[in-house]
Amino acid sequence: MDVLLLGWGVPMPLPVRSRRYDDSFWKDLFAGSAKRSKEQNLKELGF
Repeated sequence: MDVLLLGWGVPMPLPVRSRRYDDSFWKDLFAGSAKRSKEQNLKELGF
């Protein structure tokens, strides 16, 4: 489900995609939970 947030607190329209907390959500969330090095984490964050 896609949502478009509008209002006084939002400076511009903001698209948001909602999801259900079902089994596929948790699988997607923890799919990459393998241990990573500090360098890999920093690279992923753009540092």
